[in-house]
Amino acid sequence: MTVVFVNYRFANVRDIRFDPTPTVHLEGDDFQKQAATAGVRFALSAPAVMAPVPQPAASAPQPVPLEREFMVFFGFNKWSLSPQALATIREAVGSVHESGSAAIRVIGHADRAGSMAYNKTLSLKRAKTVQKALVAEGISAEAISISGRGESEPMVPTADGVRESQNRRVHISF
Repeated sequence: MTVVFVNYRFANVRDIRFDPTPTVHLEGDDFQKQAATAGVRFALSAPAVMAPVPQPAASAPQPVPLEREFMVFFGFNKWSLSPQALATIREAVGSVHESGSAAIRVIGHADRAGSMAYNKTLSLKRAKTVQKALVAEGISAEAISISGRGESEPMVPTADGVRESQNRRVHISF
């Protein structure tokens, strides 16, 4: 290995008074010194192998953050809960209890088949059905706010009158 180096030093001492021993006394004027060095260093042998740096002990895996949003899906023109929907609601209740959350939002949605007024009513029925299931699983009714958005916030954009299963949902968040 070859290393090129350059070094510069400047020393400025004013009014020297120095007593290194009881018998020696130095006194003088200002002193300035400048020194510049340049050079090349060569390594004639292989560098010594260093011991590997110890790695920190593996830390415990970080806990997975709680899921705080859940979706419950419904059949066309339905507001009853399927077994899969009930399982999702139970999972949401477990996360609510684990997090200690005090406020839960339940928002119902509908697809674009049917009139706007009908879909608004249907989305609210879906939200109320989920609210009842949450209460049945031990969540306080006062902790749950519900609303129905109708077809105004589709997950999958569609033309008016098109059935889309992903848009027939209730969104639970806390």
